[in-house]
Amino acid sequence: MDTSGDEMAADPAPARVGTAGPARQARLGETVLLLRALFEVFGSEVGTGRPDLTLRQLTILLAVYLTAPPRTVRSLSASLGLGKPVITRALDSLSKQDLVIRRRDPADRRSVVILRTEAGRKFLADLGARLAGSGEMRLLLDVDDPLPAPHQDNSASREGEAKAARHGSA
Repeated sequence: MDTSGDEMAADPAPARVGTAGPARQARLGETVLLLRALFEVFGSEVGTGRPDLTLRQLTILLAVYLTAPPRTVRSLSASLGLGKPVITRALDSLSKQDLVIRRRDPADRRSVVILRTEAGRKFLADLGARLAGSGEMRLLLDVDDPLPAPHQDNSASREGEAKAARHGSA
């Protein structure tokens, strides 16, 4: 009796449920919390009358606000791996909502410079605040132990913690 066909019928990849190590499970848990936070914030935006952006438009808007000037259609196209017409269409929509301004570069009339607006700053600041304040994100960030502000020098605090750890006191 030939059983070679039976071997093919078996599932070649065993189920991986519960086989992830603790570090991977922690990352998966963090990912789920982040996705829930995004859903909580973005879901609450639907129908509010605030700018309703596509993922592509939001990505381009973030690129404009998170990269150093000069920001041009050409540089956004190169950094995001999108064609210039795609960038231009998204910028058309963002411009209509006053989230960015496009201007011809006086030094190179062939180039279009993308400028930030106060409305764009406010939109992203509000979005960031809602995201940071979402219940799921607060769990992810463990707000009971807040991170120090980036401009603070906490070297003395870290040295004290390290010294206490070496001497067994907390």
